[in-house]
Amino acid sequence: MADSHPTDSGIVIDSRYRLIAPLGTGSGSQVYLADDIRLRRQVAVRVLRRTHVDDPSFLEEFRSEAQKATNLNHPNLIPIYDWGEQELPYVVTEYLSGGNLRNLVDTAGNLSSSQALLIGIEIAKGLEYAHKRGVTHLSLKPTNILFDFESNIRIAGFGISKTLASFSSANTETPGDQHYLSPEQIKGRRIDQRSDVYSLSCLLYESVA
Repeated sequence: MADSHPTDSGIVIDSRYRLIAPLGTGSGSQVYLADDIRLRRQVAVRVLRRTHVDDPSFLEEFRSEAQKATNLNHPNLIPIYDWGEQELPYVVTEYLSGGNLRNLVDTAGNLSSSQALLIGIEIAKGLEYAHKRGVTHLSLKPTNILFDFESNIRIAGFGISKTLASFSSANTETPGDQHYLSPEQIKGRRIDQRSDVYSLSCLLYESVA
């Protein structure tokens, strides 16, 4: 992966994950659909941009957060299968084809209050589980709220999002994503689990407004 983003399909990461197609992009990473050659299954691979990879403290935090997120096991969280650092840090997760909350609102319109309540409860369950284990997200937004084939809610982004948030400013966020950041994130102040609660409130309000 010589470029800042491995955009060509067919590239193989760590002799195991063959990239098929891009699924989405953010301020600090690119997500790809990929084949796990060893286990013969499709996965999602999130590859970080080159921006911070020469910073030892960034890599140390990435390793710490990725390892903690790998140990999370909850029905409302996307499981992390693997992570590594072949040229660029990456995280491998379960691949879900059911779309995300942004897709749902854009295609079907705003949610009813009862729909938003049900979705909010499921997100809150996942966050509570992670928070009790010392793991924060810090980049909660509609595109990180995914649906599985049974329309169950799954939160994506644990393992990388906190590291990116800790080493980036609000100005480097993808346009529109700043709306979900807590005031303390915007101002560069100390952040904790309460920032996730603020972001959850923002995305739920937007989904019904």
